[in-house]
Amino acid sequence: MSAELLETRFFIPPLCPGHIPRPQLISRLNEGLYRKLTLISAPAGFGKTAIVSEWAQNPGNADFLWLSLDERENNPVSFLIYLIHAVRRGRSASQLFGDEVIGMLQSPGQYQMTGILTVLLNGLSELETRTVLILDDYHTLMTPEIDDILNFIITNLPPDFHLVIITREDPDIPFARLRAGDMMTELRAADLKFSLDETTAFLTSIEGIKLENAEIDALDSRTEGWVTGLRLAAFSLRKQADPSSFIESFTGSHRMVLDYLVEEVFNTLDESIKSFLLHTSILDRLSGSLCDFVTGQTNSQQKLELLEKSNLFIISLDNDRGWYRYHHLFRDLLQQKFRHEQKEKTRESYLKAAGWCSENGFTDEAIDYALSSKSYEDAADVLVNNIDGLFQRGEYAKMLRWTGTIPLQIIQKKPLLCLVYSWILFASGRHEEAEVNMKAVINTAEKGFDGRLATIRASMMIYKGDIEKTRELADFALANLPEADILWRGIAAGVLGDLHGFTGNINEALRARRMALEISKTASAGHPVIMSSIKVAITLREKGLLNEALEICLDQIETAEKMGLSSSRVAGWARAVAGEILVEQKKIQEGIKLISEGVELTEKSMDLSIIGWTYHCQLRALFTTGNTAEVVEVLAKINRIAIKSRIPPWLAVYADFWQIRIDLINGRQDKAELWLKQNPLFKDGCLTSICEPDFFSVLQYITASRVLIKSERFEEALSLLDNILNIIVDAGRGSREIEVLILMSVTYGEMGDHENAMLTLGKALSLSKVLGFIMVFADEGPQVGRLLYEASLREVEGQWARQILSAFPVSEIKPHHNRGQNISVHPLVEPLSDRELDVLSLMSEGLKNEQIGERLFISFHTVKVHTRNIFSKLDVHNRTEAVAKARSIGIID
Repeated sequence: MSAELLETRFFIPPLCPGHIPRPQLISRLNEGLYRKLTLISAPAGFGKTAIVSEWAQNPGNADFLWLSLDERENNPVSFLIYLIHAVRRGRSASQLFGDEVIGMLQSPGQYQMTGILTVLLNGLSELETRTVLILDDYHTLMTPEIDDILNFIITNLPPDFHLVIITREDPDIPFARLRAGDMMTELRAADLKFSLDETTAFLTSIEGIKLENAEIDALDSRTEGWVTGLRLAAFSLRKQADPSSFIESFTGSHRMVLDYLVEEVFNTLDESIKSFLLHTSILDRLSGSLCDFVTGQTNSQQKLELLEKSNLFIISLDNDRGWYRYHHLFRDLLQQKFRHEQKEKTRESYLKAAGWCSENGFTDEAIDYALSSKSYEDAADVLVNNIDGLFQRGEYAKMLRWTGTIPLQIIQKKPLLCLVYSWILFASGRHEEAEVNMKAVINTAEKGFDGRLATIRASMMIYKGDIEKTRELADFALANLPEADILWRGIAAGVLGDLHGFTGNINEALRARRMALEISKTASAGHPVIMSSIKVAITLREKGLLNEALEICLDQIETAEKMGLSSSRVAGWARAVAGEILVEQKKIQEGIKLISEGVELTEKSMDLSIIGWTYHCQLRALFTTGNTAEVVEVLAKINRIAIKSRIPPWLAVYADFWQIRIDLINGRQDKAELWLKQNPLFKDGCLTSICEPDFFSVLQYITASRVLIKSERFEEALSLLDNILNIIVDAGRGSREIEVLILMSVTYGEMGDHENAMLTLGKALSLSKVLGFIMVFADEGPQVGRLLYEASLREVEGQWARQILSAFPVSEIKPHHNRGQNISVHPLVEPLSDRELDVLSLMSEGLKNEQIGERLFISFHTVKVHTRNIFSKLDVHNRTEAVAKARSIGIID
């Protein structure tokens, strides 16, 4: 499936204001849950969707899942993919549900539908919650094969799965067999029509129309309880001086009522308004200028204002009367009439609308209208003409949806469009499709196109981790892109920055990324400016310059909001990076909030690089706050993505980095040692030489050093850490330098070499005090806590060591706290005296004050004095917190 999933298809529609509750129908629907199928079939406007939406508001113990269909799912593959994603919304469904089916559907060559559906049904049988799946607007699907699929599914549904079909026309399914076997519940027009009481309540309570009982009876009889008919009748009644005469003339079945209302409203207008309504019915929104172009008239603005004044189903979209839209139902009726009477004009109107929108800068609408007219060449041309602007706004998901609609043979004839399509496919993990299209680009590339082609190929190579090929292509791109091609030069410079970042040359990475930022600013390109700025911030974060990096991210969050990009993936990325820095600075609640917002935004995109980086930020925050179970959940999410798509190699390295830390904390040392044994950097259990400070190897070496320390292979760990330290100091990677110094201090401490432990920890403290790092110490747990406590006693950066100790978490505290909160009141943790340590140790054994006094041969009063001092020095409020805090910093076992 090429186009992205539209999330609104899965939302249960809200009940409209003034909805009349219908408990009797709800009762019938509930009674039919033991059957396989509920069919709700009636003409438009009978409240089919409304009654099911009311039913779903009180689901009980069942999962109510919704899928709104339209003609875009009019093929088996799209239909089944949407159906699978609808089921995934259920409480008991895994996010991997249906992956095997999707893989079979999207695999090349022929497939056996029976086999695919068998796999799907087997998956449904494993759901642990009663599930109700609602297929709304099924009549929009007109492919017999889908009816066959649905028939097979209904026949073989597991007992706890119930299907609901909402449709205007019966599907071609053998309902007689289902009825005979008591396997279906049906609601038809006769069931859905309003009763007299409901009609009365609607007219009097909702619409506020005062009618005599006889008039209500007559209107109820003439509309036959048709809900929309009543609404339209109520609209007309408000303008009638003689309601009784109007009601008398209001006759016929629901279809005749529909025809009558169309004629009653439509035919009262003059011919120019009629023509205007029909020709503009294809428009999603209307302005005077657009309508003039589509209709060939010159007074469209006056007509729009007249329609608004007459309350003729038109809604203003702004306060300046610049833009309008028709009421959806009224627009549907006009479109039906337009297509029926002037079918040949429909495509012409769409083309005119596309032309006007293209000329006036409404790119999205221009492409949508061109696609509606099936003018795929025109849609492709609009895309090509606006591709730089779409790139500047970061509209990758839209471009993927549009290009997925345009026939591939048209895309492949347009090198720039095909190039961008290839890159978007690649960034979303669809590498094979991207490679096929890249071959088409290379075969059709025009002269002077080499620079852009090299830019995208370099982007693909850096994604794959192919450093040398990336360097070659990025240099070629910058050498061959014209100076005037600012946007693409900025992209190429950004790739060069990524290259230097991966090779560990932080200073060169910063230079290239700042160059990309300046180029983007020259082009006034909002989205690339934000993206380049975040990459600069990430580089500064790696150098250890936290405040500078944070300031950039916060500025970009504000910039994104001003530019209308506050819900974009880059805005989410900026939030996540800023949040992780705040966590490091011990502003934990603020940081976690930003990271959560960032993850929510980026997960909606298709860019796996940005999604992956926000997950890394989230993993760090969760680890710092002790939420190891949630760390495992995020790592599982990354693994699920890796199964379906090719994730960036650096994301896999980071996933290992966090997985090993969790394994070591949870006592799964065997898994960590197996990772070390299988890592190609450690052949035959020995470390290969460290020559390059590249991103991948440094992270893996740091991870390996943790495993070696845990395995008590201290000499090997120390040798490895010493090598790493020399590399990262030369590379200017301040944040990693602090981390390595801390690990070296831990290693010396475990070896009993306290002098070198303090010396190394002192270097880490001195550097962290300048740069503002705090939580990197607390992340290492009690081992580092003990060393910091000793440093505070020895006055090795004593005041700063005590301040860092205050950041160590309390895991057992009052209900109104949690581990991730900023609970410190005082800026320091003061060292305890020997006697206070004695009291605290006995306190940890559960002894009361009297027992502690007896054990230490001191008075009850003296114990209370020592206890108050302990609480004050550890910045806690009670005995439980004191013991927990002391354990977290390692001063008691």
